[in-house]
Amino acid sequence: ILVKCLMALPKIDFQLCLRLIPEKLHVVEPVKTLSSVYDALEGGRFDEYWTLHEQAKLLLDSVKDYTTTIRQCMLELDRSLSCNLTSVMADI
Repeated sequence: ILVKCLMALPKIDFQLCLRLIPEKLHVVEPVKTLSSVYDALEGGRFDEYWTLHEQAKLLLDSVKDYTTTIRQCMLELDRSLSCNLTSVMADI
């Protein structure tokens, strides 16, 4: 379910589902790795994301169309980050 939630980025599905998991399990695999993947994507650290993707490839690619969908999410996130940066620069 968490992998499917990643595919819904930039929506907050992952954060919502993560809240349903007891906090003590956030440091246990695969939740720990998926949280790192989420953080990298949400933060626009795509190089870091691809490194994590390789480490968790079996898990992530077990969901149909994961890589194709996540690439689309990355484009949307990149556009959003660019718009936010432009807005901040305009305010300076």
